[in-house]
Amino acid sequence: MNASVAQPSVVVDGGELDRARRLAAQLGLELAADAAHGRRLRLVVGADRLSLALPDGPAVTVDFLGGPVARRGRGARDEALGQAIGVGRGVRTVVDATAGLGRDAFLLATLGCDVRAVERNPIVAALLADGVARAARHPAVAATVARIALVEGDAVAELATVAGAGGVDAVYLDPMFPERGKASLAKKDAQALQAIVGDAGDIEPLFAAARTAANKRVVVKRPRTAPPIAESVSFSRVGRSVRFDVYLVP
Repeated sequence: MNASVAQPSVVVDGGELDRARRLAAQLGLELAADAAHGRRLRLVVGADRLSLALPDGPAVTVDFLGGPVARRGRGARDEALGQAIGVGRGVRTVVDATAGLGRDAFLLATLGCDVRAVERNPIVAALLADGVARAARHPAVAATVARIALVEGDAVAELATVAGAGGVDAVYLDPMFPERGKASLAKKDAQALQAIVGDAGDIEPLFAAARTAANKRVVVKRPRTAPPIAESVSFSRVGRSVRFDVYLVP
């Protein structure tokens, strides 16, 4: 784990102590005794979910059962992502190489794609796995999350494996970029991710690996007015605040 970013303590708040101990050992984190201590970053083992709590702030969790994630699918941003990925043009297999909290992976799964969601940070991967496991027990979304395969590890290495196995239709990249504007759930989630993940790092090796693994297209999410990460964008689909640049594979 990168020592330059924050490492939360694992605390129990209504959950099982044994699970908290296993999680702390798995992630190499301290198991703290005081769940109410608000001035530290905390990975909270609750009675029904795992969450990441910011110091003196709200808890962030992966929830595919309610809230904004479950209501997605009708907004301009979501429509733009579906068009960019090529859902209406036969794209069915996708690697989400920067899965994060899984929101875009879930949307793509609701659109019928089989998604391999890759997350390199073990804490974020644990949050995502917890959300998928809870959703898998609910009939309303069980079939959707069944189309999501979680992979914890380096995306460049995973994409090399995918390319060696014949590739996928599309690769999706969402390199972390600073959120601006009013405080929102998305911004709070971004703050939590940045606290434990840090900067997106060098995107060039990931983009190059994506191009080798994608048989039809690579899609990169960008702020709406930001420059593309590479030249030769085939076309873009634009939401209210973000843009999806599409690089077609010859």
